[in-house]
Amino acid sequence: MEENIDFFGGIYRIPPGRRRERKEWAIRMAGLPDHLRTRAAHLSGGWKQRLALGCAILHEPPVLFLDEPTSGTDPISRRSFWDLVYSLSGAGTTVFLTTHHMDEAEYCDRLGLVYRGELVAMGTPGELKAGVPREGPEGIAPTLEDVFVSLVEARDRAAGPVAEVRG
Repeated sequence: MEENIDFFGGIYRIPPGRRRERKEWAIRMAGLPDHLRTRAAHLSGGWKQRLALGCAILHEPPVLFLDEPTSGTDPISRRSFWDLVYSLSGAGTTVFLTTHHMDEAEYCDRLGLVYRGELVAMGTPGELKAGVPREGPEGIAPTLEDVFVSLVEARDRAAGPVAEVRG
């Protein structure tokens, strides 16, 4: 695991003195002190994701892109990961990420919903939910999943029947 962090420190050309400091910070930030001698291949999915995040932010980028960062992790690791993302965001790092987990999308400041490669909606979670009517006599508030399904169904209805493809 340490080898991975050292490797990325070299790729990012972090000066040796600063590299040691950043390595220690990344290990603490990701909660990895007990795994220093563990080979990355032997880490669980959650610990691998933490290691990957530590390596990705070693050089203190102002913008961070994460693709499905919690994929394959357990619920506790997912929550810990989001705590780390909040910490980074609070310190001024802009974080862009993709997720299929609509409950995770609730944690974001702004969302872009994509369907079939097209941006179909953008806004805060509250703004997006405000565009979908409440359901039932109790007026149950929609979830982001409800919003997405509503948008997808409306687009599919507007597109009409899909032409049959013959081979």
